[in-house]
Amino acid sequence: QEFSVADNDTYAPSEIVDICTQIEAKRENPGIHGVKTLFPVFDRVVKGLKLINLVAAPSGFGKTAMGLQWAWNIGVIQKIPILYMNYEMGEDELIERLLACGSGVSLDNIQMGETTDAEVKQIQKAKKLLAEGKLFVTGGEEKTIDNTINLMHQYSGQHGVRVVVVDYIGEIGKKEEEYDRNTYALYGDWLQRIKNAGIKLNIKAVVLAQLNRDGYVGAPGMQHLADSLQLIHKSHVVVALYLAKDGQPYMKLLKNRGGPIVVPIRLNYEKSCQRLSEYEPF
Repeated sequence: QEFSVADNDTYAPSEIVDICTQIEAKRENPGIHGVKTLFPVFDRVVKGLKLINLVAAPSGFGKTAMGLQWAWNIGVIQKIPILYMNYEMGEDELIERLLACGSGVSLDNIQMGETTDAEVKQIQKAKKLLAEGKLFVTGGEEKTIDNTINLMHQYSGQHGVRVVVVDYIGEIGKKEEEYDRNTYALYGDWLQRIKNAGIKLNIKAVVLAQLNRDGYVGAPGMQHLADSLQLIHKSHVVVALYLAKDGQPYMKLLKNRGGPIVVPIRLNYEKSCQRLSEYEPF
């Protein structure tokens, strides 16, 4: 029987030593060496984005707001090339949300054209930051998993993209032969393909997913992920967004492969302008 094994999936002793040397070199520059989200507690615990970072939330709660906030923090503030793969919104709607997030101006005011002179100045500053940043976005046309992987390769080669955001996995278009498959196995296969491409291209992926209805009340657990627990199994980091009984938004770390699971992190969610950050009491 013949077996097909990836050529670059085995490391010789000399290559292992090279990796050890890179790890030892971190002493010369201590701190977080991975891509940071600029959510300080999350970054400290996770130590930079891992290969697959799953963000789950109830419908309408803010998973897209989280994806866009991290994209802004990474691509605009830190100028690390990032691709935001959008599967459902028109590009104008997506850019309006980014301008609201970056400027602090109400999204409703931007959409309605009802902005003050002072707000226009804030929006212009956000527009300039976007133009000078490294954030790339796609339009909302249907994309299959093949299109998704091709975009990862394209933007890695052309722009050196180091992070992709998939918003969201439930909106990836099915190919004809995939319609008869259940989502448990299908979504697991899709995530594995994103992971394989990430390994090959040295790209971290932030994948947005949905919580089921039982996860809408109180702190969610792994069992509340909708459609496929394979997403949990194949992810390196899993967080869930939710409203606590006190009405405050929180981010709960459900999985942190190789690291600690901390108490839920309270968030600031300025819903009018779609801004998210970790809560910092005065």
